[in-house]
Amino acid sequence: NCDWSSDVCSSDLVAVRLNSVWLLFAGGAAFALLRRLTGSRLLAAVGTVSLVLNRSMLVASTGGMESFLFLGLVLLALSALSADRPLATGAAAGLALLTRPEGALLLPLAVLGFWRRRRRLVGAIGAWSAVVSVWVLLATIYYGTPIPHSVIAKTRPIYPLPWGTAVDLVRIGLTGLLSEVWLGRWL
Repeated sequence: NCDWSSDVCSSDLVAVRLNSVWLLFAGGAAFALLRRLTGSRLLAAVGTVSLVLNRSMLVASTGGMESFLFLGLVLLALSALSADRPLATGAAAGLALLTRPEGALLLPLAVLGFWRRRRRLVGAIGAWSAVVSVWVLLATIYYGTPIPHSVIAKTRPIYPLPWGTAVDLVRIGLTGLLSEVWLGRWL
C-alpha cells in the first residue's frame, strides 16, 4: 500500500519496478550471447525464456537488488567478447565491476580473449579503465569514496549473528544435501 507522497515507499517501489527492466536487460544479453554461441535464434530464445521466466529469477526480481543489472552486464561483456568487440567488452566489464566486486573476474577473461591481438587488448583495457576512472573521479568528488554503495552495504551486517553461525549453516546444508543424495540412491 504505497503512497507516492512517501519518499521511502516510492523509492522502494521504483527500485522493485526498475528491477524488472534489469531482468529484461539480462534476458536480452542472454539472447545475444546464446545466439552468438549456438548460431540459432530458436535455441537462444528457448534459453532466454528459460532464464527470464525461471521461478527463482522471477521471485528474486521483486527484491530491488542489483543482481539482474550485474547479470546483464556480465552476459553483455561475454557476448561482446565472443563477438570480438573489445571496447564493448571493456566498458561492460568495467560497469559490472562497479555493480558488484566479482565483476573484476571479467577483466582477466577479456585479457585472455584478446591476448594475441594487442590492439584489441589495449582497446578492452582502455575502455575498462575509462569507465572505472570516471567512476573513481566522480564518486570520490561527490561521495568522498570511490567504493560503490552496493559494495559498502554488503560489508555491513543486517543483524548480528553469534560466532560460528556460518559453519553451522554450511553443516546443516551439507547434511541435507548428502541425505537427499543418499536417499535418492536407495529410493
